[in-house]
Amino acid sequence: MGVGSDDILRAGQIHLVREVLDSQLYDRRGVPMGRVDGLVVALRDGAPPKLLRIESGLDVAAARLSPRLGRWVRALGRRWGKRGGEPVRIPWEKVIRIGPEVDLDVGAEETAALAWEQWLYDRVLSRIPFSGRPTGSRNSSPGDVATRHTAAACGPEPIARHEVRLELLLSRPVIDLEGKPAGRIEEVVAGLHDGQWAVREYLLGRHGLVERLSVVDFARAFVRLLGATKGTPSHRVPWDQLDLSDPRRPALRSPAEEVAPVSARHGGAG
Repeated sequence: MGVGSDDILRAGQIHLVREVLDSQLYDRRGVPMGRVDGLVVALRDGAPPKLLRIESGLDVAAARLSPRLGRWVRALGRRWGKRGGEPVRIPWEKVIRIGPEVDLDVGAEETAALAWEQWLYDRVLSRIPFSGRPTGSRNSSPGDVATRHTAAACGPEPIARHEVRLELLLSRPVIDLEGKPAGRIEEVVAGLHDGQWAVREYLLGRHGLVERLSVVDFARAFVRLLGATKGTPSHRVPWDQLDLSDPRRPALRSPAEEVAPVSARHGGAG
């Protein structure tokens, strides 16, 4: 963990795509347990979407490339995988630091994150003298690790109707109340709301992409190289101005002209 890696949480604002998604996960003992492949939020009436959990798994990562690929990988996992085709689910409340990596207040052995390592030990390494134990639970079989869905770090079962996968919103086109294009979702900013982490705003368009890429001067040059310097303007959309009732077709609740633009100079909020 790098110096000052807990400053992001202390600042009270997180750029979820830039600072969390795809980051390496570490348990409370510094054991690596996969990457942040997905982020799930819960939609609430009259309140900002609450950060529910992190998901880690090949099927989650594959679904970001193609829903069909994600289903295919999940089916393979159910048949041959050691986690029954399910990702590792970690409640957001278990996140204790965010920096170059994401540190968790959970033991990797409490989840299915080490199922393959446990399987390798039981089937191969345990037969080799002085091979030692894997990082996983001392007394667990691979089946125990793979099916321990009641452990605190495994979180709830698959996605519910009121839940949205933020990673699948990235680059989705947004239309405004008049049916006009308002840009694509490039970054999601979270903050504290009544003591809980929740979505604060969505950054749309080319300057949202600059903010997502973090290094503003380089990112702006890269965006220009892609030819995204003209056309649809960039917008900073408060959580209550984006309709996610159908996450496949996000829409503004007002004309795009009434939504605050993202600063071309600074690339976004905060």
